[in-house]
Amino acid sequence: MDNMRRLTLSTLVIFALATPLAGCGMVGAARDGGSDATPTTQSTPGAQPWQAPDGGVMVTCSDGSPFPADTVASGGIQVDPKESEAIVAALANLKKMGGIDAPMPLQQADVEEVNRAVLWLDDATGEKALGLLIAPSNSTGFSLETDWYIVLGRQDAQLRATSWQSTCGARPALTEGSTWAEIALSPDTPTSESTTLNLRISEADCTGARDPTPFLATEPVVVETEDEVTVYWTSQQLQGGADCPGNPWVERTLQLDQALGDRTLLDGSTWLPTPVTLKPASD
Repeated sequence: MDNMRRLTLSTLVIFALATPLAGCGMVGAARDGGSDATPTTQSTPGAQPWQAPDGGVMVTCSDGSPFPADTVASGGIQVDPKESEAIVAALANLKKMGGIDAPMPLQQADVEEVNRAVLWLDDATGEKALGLLIAPSNSTGFSLETDWYIVLGRQDAQLRATSWQSTCGARPALTEGSTWAEIALSPDTPTSESTTLNLRISEADCTGARDPTPFLATEPVVVETEDEVTVYWTSQQLQGGADCPGNPWVERTLQLDQALGDRTLLDGSTWLPTPVTLKPASD
């Protein structure tokens, strides 16, 4: 995410002028560092914003609407020939206007040869009309981790690229007003044979380095399976813009239903969830 490259048409104007969720959902009880942790409790399956009614996972890229994660594996949403032609025209315009800043697959091949997958569609005539992945012409599939992500908007009844970046930056979908917090393991956490985890938590979005304590959810969602423990921790979204000097980390203690053991501890703030790493307090 830190290395993600994101560009917009306004940026170029300036330059020109110069594993689906497995198991059942758990709400894990947590406390500030140093406090006693309490047991996890059962929550209603499918109750979380990222859990689709069919059991799948809803995700979002860093810009755009939520969509089912399995949309990628299916090759994207099917669009009618007229819309497909409009998408190709928009990509051709992006290739021309973007130049060396255009997505790499557009620079390396004819637009018609670039593979594309529509992830979401907005039927409204708003600024954001659809989001898609593009992949090199010789690719055999699509990836949220490695393929370029482009948002097209409607301008004067035509599609035009409003933003593009080198990866989707996928995260599980949240309701408006919420954002994700990242998770790390504290060096003083007990052994894997303990049901207690000492964690370090930091807000994922730019917050101007505010103290996250008043904004973090009191309890995370914890999904425990035979092989993995996935922790989903959220925070209140900051209204308006903010600088990114580096967000602080705070200590939290989490109690599992069973000892972690040989299971993998995962941070659910990304899609797919990523292994939790050790983060010393001095970092």
